[in-house]
Amino acid sequence: MATITVSSRDYKFYSPRHKFRRSPQPAFGIPVTSALPEDENSPLVCSSGFRPPNKIQNQHDHWLQGKSIAKVAPNLILLVPRRTINQRTVCQTLQNGRWIGDIIGAFSVSVLDEYLRLWDLLAHIILQHGAQDQHSWRLTKSGLYSSKSACNAYFVGSTRFAPWKHIWKSWAPLRCKFFVWLAVLNHCWTEDRLARRGLPHPSVCPLCDQAEETIQHLLISCVFARQVWFIVFQKFGLHNLVPQPDTSPLSGWWYRVIKGVDKQSRKDLNTFIILIMWELWKHRNDRIFNNVLPSLNLMVRDVQMKDYLVRCRGQGP
Repeated sequence: MATITVSSRDYKFYSPRHKFRRSPQPAFGIPVTSALPEDENSPLVCSSGFRPPNKIQNQHDHWLQGKSIAKVAPNLILLVPRRTINQRTVCQTLQNGRWIGDIIGAFSVSVLDEYLRLWDLLAHIILQHGAQDQHSWRLTKSGLYSSKSACNAYFVGSTRFAPWKHIWKSWAPLRCKFFVWLAVLNHCWTEDRLARRGLPHPSVCPLCDQAEETIQHLLISCVFARQVWFIVFQKFGLHNLVPQPDTSPLSGWWYRVIKGVDKQSRKDLNTFIILIMWELWKHRNDRIFNNVLPSLNLMVRDVQMKDYLVRCRGQGP
């Protein structure tokens, strides 16, 4: 049986507590908007129906199982006089079934259905006079509000960028991090992206001259790139994790590689992986714009030199 705790300063039965919903005048013609959602089913609405004083919405109190009377019986509430709606509290209206006498007018089929449904819901309500209102925040186990839980609720259902920690927590230079971030999102100007926009583009991969160029192919599927990965991964004992032609996607392969080493070595390996991708991209651009032939030895030397410079600058151990 449900229990509603009622104090002397009770919720309105039908309508909002107006002292919490004073509509401010817009300043300089700028409309006033609420930072909280308007949907009554939003996770940002408390289970007890409480809303902060700055929630400027003309909505009804959610005191009945997390819903308002207007939500449960939208047609029936139209038969209740406006003056009654603005005055009645839960305590006043539930005493002696007073809410039944508030309904004025003929019942339609929809109103009768809502009336019977509301009757069943209110029949199990027990009032506790003199008790204080208790507000429960449904997004925390303790029931207490926290700004962190409210902020996290705005991102429910959003897409998480999986390899963010691999990229931004490494010691690689910032320009290298930005490039890999774009590569994971498939926003680099490779052959497939240029072709979709009708721009001049190479017909095949500039490094292997065997397949169409995509950022996925260029960084982990290309024959030239896989040779570079094999030479580098031998030093870490991870030659069994060298990407294969059918390896997909880039972020999934990266995740499996990082899981193959201990936690103390992951930051080093992440930095090295980013530097390899960056040098592969530079090698590709030299081939296209400067007509430089691909060189495996030159590529590996550049990666090792870049890694050495990163460590000498104090950005790594």
